[in-house]
Amino acid sequence: MLRARSAHHWHLLEDAPDLMVWAVARQLPFDRLHCDQRDPAAPAWEEILDTEVPALTRQTAERLVRAYEKLRSKGVHRRAEVRELPYWHKLLKAAGLSHRREGSPLALGHP
Repeated sequence: MLRARSAHHWHLLEDAPDLMVWAVARQLPFDRLHCDQRDPAAPAWEEILDTEVPALTRQTAERLVRAYEKLRSKGVHRRAEVRELPYWHKLLKAAGLSHRREGSPLALGHP
């Protein structure tokens, strides 16, 4: 994804990779991480990891970059600032990712 979109504000993903990982992981059904796989409420982790996480990563990256473009238009930000937690909070809020969404498609159980 970085090679294909290295221009403009996409450097955010390279400057703050932990933010990207955290934002994606926060949308996973981690509240059922330790469910017994025989439990109908258990997430289908193999399917989630193979198909849904790559799509979610792409969507989340696009949302974060759009939010970064909005915030950056209001001033110049240093690379170090992008790596700071207070800036992450602003960025997540601007991207609409500050809270885990209930009813996410990733909250589905085994098929």
